[in-house]
Amino acid sequence: MLKHLEKRRQKNEEEGFTLIELMVVVLIMGILMAIAIPTFLSTRGSANDASAKSNATNAFTNEKSYYSSNVAFITASGSEDNGPSLDSTLPWGTPSSTNGTVAAYAFADPTSGTTDNAVVIEASSQSGHCFYIADVEGASSSTVAYAATASTCVSGTTAEGLVPTSSPAVNSTSGIQSGALTSSTTWDASW
Repeated sequence: MLKHLEKRRQKNEEEGFTLIELMVVVLIMGILMAIAIPTFLSTRGSANDASAKSNATNAFTNEKSYYSSNVAFITASGSEDNGPSLDSTLPWGTPSSTNGTVAAYAFADPTSGTTDNAVVIEASSQSGHCFYIADVEGASSSTVAYAATASTCVSGTTAEGLVPTSSPAVNSTSGIQSGALTSSTTWDASW
């Protein structure tokens, strides 16, 4: 028995895979990657947008809290401009036109001359989208509206005058709009 095992070990009967078998495996892997990669990229874009919405919502919550204590909103962008004093965990900064920059920015009194109690909050996503929350506190009512664009944030004082003047109706075609935020941008009751 031992002689037989030793003879078999010395015979070296190693066999590999055929070229056809290897090609079938590569084809199957290619099909799986063709299905998985677009799904991954779409999920990653949705996650980036959800993160930006979360940043905007958190900045909005902080602004509302500040407003309830001081009866005024505060401009908040980066370390030089009140951002960390509202919430040090948010990525404060002026959203840049460079795709991939994540930032939250709050511009107080964007409708100067009209009201002193308004704020526009912008949050950029790594997917290149920008999400906005506008709040106008009037003497008898307040307006909170949302917008989203498939382009970079307008940032800073260029958001002046873009706050909606009346409560937005729920827009049946709401979603991410193409182009930059303008005075004709549709503000919605939610994203």
